[in-house]
Amino acid sequence: MTGSPPFHRAPEGYAETEAMLFDARELLPPDPFVRTLELLERLEGGRWVRLLLYRVPWPLFEAIEPDGWAHREYVHDDGTVEVHLFRPLNGIETNAR
Repeated sequence: MTGSPPFHRAPEGYAETEAMLFDARELLPPDPFVRTLELLERLEGGRWVRLLLYRVPWPLFEAIEPDGWAHREYVHDDGTVEVHLFRPLNGIETNAR
């Protein structure tokens, strides 16, 4: 497993200390999708997920958006895709495309 690049800051209104890190870069499909859905189901209020992958998980976004989840994705120089999954606060966050 490779190291992690410097992370982007937490979504607005969320604390960095409330992040749940899920490094799924070495998992094969469909494990990242399934495990992320399970993690989101168990996530307590005020928490958010920092998901690390090697591709943008478009099917995951389509699955979670109807349930009110927002996402941000950042591509690092090493090919890591850092995805933030969170509930929008006060409707101020919208999904980046």
